[in-house]
Amino acid sequence: AVHSEKGTIARLPLIDLSYWNGMKEAITIADKNNILLTKENFTDDYSVIILVYEKASANSVENAYLIAQYRKIDTWYKRSIKFGFIANTIEEKNEDIFVLNGCIETAIVGTDVFVLQETSFEKVFNYYEKSKRIVDTKKDEIERWSFLDNPSSFYDTVVGKKGPTTKLARALEKSSRDFSLLNPTTVKQVLSQYEEFKNLQYDEKDRIKFDQTIRDMIIDILRQTYARHLFTESLIHTKGV
Repeated sequence: AVHSEKGTIARLPLIDLSYWNGMKEAITIADKNNILLTKENFTDDYSVIILVYEKASANSVENAYLIAQYRKIDTWYKRSIKFGFIANTIEEKNEDIFVLNGCIETAIVGTDVFVLQETSFEKVFNYYEKSKRIVDTKKDEIERWSFLDNPSSFYDTVVGKKGPTTKLARALEKSSRDFSLLNPTTVKQVLSQYEEFKNLQYDEKDRIKFDQTIRDMIIDILRQTYARHLFTESLIHTKGV
């Protein structure tokens, strides 16, 4: 079993990982040159370990990549399984060896990236830097959001915060609409139907009164993490974009 951090990014498109093409090319070169990673040629200079699995179908072979940040420590987490290099394979070991930082941090399958440990994922792929650029580029648009009474304050509470920045960047990047075109009265009418948004306050122009306590709720709304249940029409919380 693999544990995950609270608030981790669950799924990203592979095209977002600009570093991945270089990593995959290095794997291909190693395969062509028959370079095997063994106890003799492994050094502490390695920062990332990538395990490649192949799934063969009738017409093609699909690769799945399990990615871990390398950290030199003596023991793994309690009750976890330890692995070591034996010849050109990885086998379970019952002695103190190097470990894959407790578990796999990222899995890449097809065109999907599954992030299991956000902290280590950031160290490997630098996704936060891309998110900062997206949010910075959209600053003028955000400050025109008419459904908030103080969109500039909203922007200020996001900048410099990794989790909010990353999630907001995803919402901005994936949305096909300009959020500044949202009508405040319409937004109020929709949100007021649900108990989940009872703590939201509005001014005389139907704009949401913003303060830092509702920042994450606003981001989740923009990320489309709320949806009506098909049968009961109640509101459910999803993973969003």
